[in-house]
Amino acid sequence: MKNHKFLGLICLLLITAVACKKDFLERSPLDKISDANYWKTPTDLKLYINSLYNRSDLLAREDGWGSIGPYGWDADNGSDTQVSYTYNTRMNGEKTISDDNDGWGIYDWAALRSINYFLDNYKKVEEQSSFDAVKPYVGEALFFRASFYFSKLKRYGDLPWAPTTVTVDAEILYGERSARNIIATNIIADLDNAISYLPSGASGWTGRLTKETALALQTRIALYEGTWEKYHAAGPFQSAANESQKFLEKAASAADLLIKQSESLGYPSLDNVGQENGYRDLFNQENYASSKEILFWRKYETGAINSIWDRYSANGAGRGANKKLTRLLP
Repeated sequence: MKNHKFLGLICLLLITAVACKKDFLERSPLDKISDANYWKTPTDLKLYINSLYNRSDLLAREDGWGSIGPYGWDADNGSDTQVSYTYNTRMNGEKTISDDNDGWGIYDWAALRSINYFLDNYKKVEEQSSFDAVKPYVGEALFFRASFYFSKLKRYGDLPWAPTTVTVDAEILYGERSARNIIATNIIADLDNAISYLPSGASGWTGRLTKETALALQTRIALYEGTWEKYHAAGPFQSAANESQKFLEKAASAADLLIKQSESLGYPSLDNVGQENGYRDLFNQENYASSKEILFWRKYETGAINSIWDRYSANGAGRGANKKLTRLLP
C-alpha cells in the first residue's frame, strides 16, 4: 500500500513538472515545416526557389494543348516570327481588360508573395553562413520577380510596386499605382542585382538560371519599355515621364554585355546549320544540354515534367511561321 502511494506521488510530481513547463504546449506541428525550423541552410533556400521554377505564371510551360506562360495562354503571343492557330488579339489592337477584377484576384499575385516572402527571410540563412552561399538563390528570386512584374507591366502599365511581403494592413493596398516608368526602373534594378549574383553558364547546363539568362531578360524588358515610351509619348497610354532614351540605352548595353559574355563561353554556335530539317529540329529536341544556341530551356522527363512533344513533332503545336519569317528563309 505504501509503495502504491509512493509511485502515485512520483507520477503526480512528474505530471505537475511537465504541465508547468512553460513551452510544453507551444510546439511546432510535426507534419509541417514552420519558420522556426526552416531558413537554416543554403539548401533550404534552394528547395524554396525550386518551387518557383514550376510556376507557369513565372516560366513558360508546354504541358497541354496550349502553351501556358507568364503572359497567359499561348506563350508565343507577341512573337515576331510565329503565329498561333488563333490570332493574337493584343497585337491586333482588340485586347480589352474586363471590369470584374480581371487579373487582380488573390491568386494572380500569389507568385509575388512567394518571392517576397523568400527575400524577406533569406538573410536568416546568410547570418549563419555567408552571402556568397546564398546569393545565387537571391539572384533567382530577383529574376522571378522581374519576370512577374514584366507580365503585369505589359498588361496594365501603371502598377503597385511591392518590394516586401504585403500584410493585410499594408498601406500599398490602399495607395495609388506607381507610374509604369517607375515600375520598369525597379524591374531593371532587380535584374542588375540578379546579373551580379547569378553564376555564368560557363560550367554547363544545370537547369537553373544563369547570368546570361538574366541579361537576355533585361535586354528584352528595357527594349520593350523604351520603345513603348518612345511611340506612346502622347495619348492615353503615355508614361508619366518619358524615359525612353534611358531604357533604350540600357537595352543596348545589356545586349552588348550578353554578346560579349556569350562569346566568351562559345556562343553563339548555331545548331543544325546546313542540315535537312535543321530549323524544325532546333525546336524539336528532348535535350539541349550540349546546345550552344539555347540560353535557357526546360527539360521534360516522363513521370516528372510532361509535355506534348508529339504535337510539336506532328503539326508544330498549332503554330506556324509568319510571312516575315518565310521571306527570310532560303
